[in-house]
Amino acid sequence: MTCNTPARLVLLAGLALLSACSSQDDKPQPSCPTVLILADAEHFTQFRPGRGRDVTDIVAEGDIIGFKGSCEPGKKNATVEMTLSVSFSLTRGAANSDGVVNFPYFVAVPGMYPDPAGKAVMPSTVQFPGNLSKVRYSDEEVQLSLPLSLGQSGASYEVIIGFQLDEDQLAYNRSHKR
Repeated sequence: MTCNTPARLVLLAGLALLSACSSQDDKPQPSCPTVLILADAEHFTQFRPGRGRDVTDIVAEGDIIGFKGSCEPGKKNATVEMTLSVSFSLTRGAANSDGVVNFPYFVAVPGMYPDPAGKAVMPSTVQFPGNLSKVRYSDEEVQLSLPLSLGQSGASYEVIIGFQLDEDQLAYNRSHKR
């Protein structure tokens, strides 16, 4: 049997694809949960103490701008171990004299409610260098261990992230939709 040049190329391409598939790890990759940013909690505005609520009273503002994560199977495939890192854009306000902003954010897994392990609140502190008024910041990785029932995958969970707001901050966000 003879092979013409186009047929050889197709055959070689097919062999290359097969060899690429066989060289990968044979372990199935776990499904990661869907990660969502809670709309009412994706932004915060922190005012200095007192009644003032104009631009000169703002200590800091922040937005959740993204996240990255990965998943691995847990022991005996009874869990999915997820690593998640959240990124922020922070703006120093006119009322911020020391260049420091403190803010908490949360990572919640509603499918684990009411287990306390279903929500973690992380306090964060960022120092603005020099005269900078804006910074981007990625927090340390958060580790989540999601329990799996028989036949369940990590994709059956949702993970929700947002700023941990007080009642005034939440009301401010809702009245100042961006």
